[in-house]
Amino acid sequence: MTQPDFPDCPICNGPLRNMIREAGITQCQRCAAFIEYDRAGYKPLDVKSIPATNIKWAATCALPDGTHFATDGHIILDTTFLQPNEHLPEKTIPAETFLRVLDWPAEHYFGIEGLIKEQSGQHYAGPRDLLLNGKYVDFLLTLKFNFRLYFRANKPNDPIVLFDGNQRICALMPMKRG
Repeated sequence: MTQPDFPDCPICNGPLRNMIREAGITQCQRCAAFIEYDRAGYKPLDVKSIPATNIKWAATCALPDGTHFATDGHIILDTTFLQPNEHLPEKTIPAETFLRVLDWPAEHYFGIEGLIKEQSGQHYAGPRDLLLNGKYVDFLLTLKFNFRLYFRANKPNDPIVLFDGNQRICALMPMKRG
């Protein structure tokens, strides 16, 4: 059985975005659900929901533009994506430290469909030999975005900055291969 060029979302029958050739992830344009697909078909992504409370936040930061971010040392996340009762530490980090990572220069951009779950099922591979920790990618997939989630990256060991449309929402440190 061959798959249609532009299948509908298995949840709401809305159109899916940016299909890729092999196996990966896409997002529905109507309900914003993340859909996993491979040669066998299309189905809602079976994401192990990782609530923000499972991430041990180590510090926070208020940026000059008024946005606030939290970090555990591997991810920097806009606090508007956290649960209202989220416990954040009192420790703060200077804005310059966060901005150095959040403003990291990038050579290429890719969407969530550019990630493919590795055979181990624990991590995600991205373009240009990027390797991302599945714990953080799975957590990000549980969040609701206003627009389209995309990644801005440079080299395999450089920070990856994530955007929701034009809004910078997160930075994620890639894993080292080997």
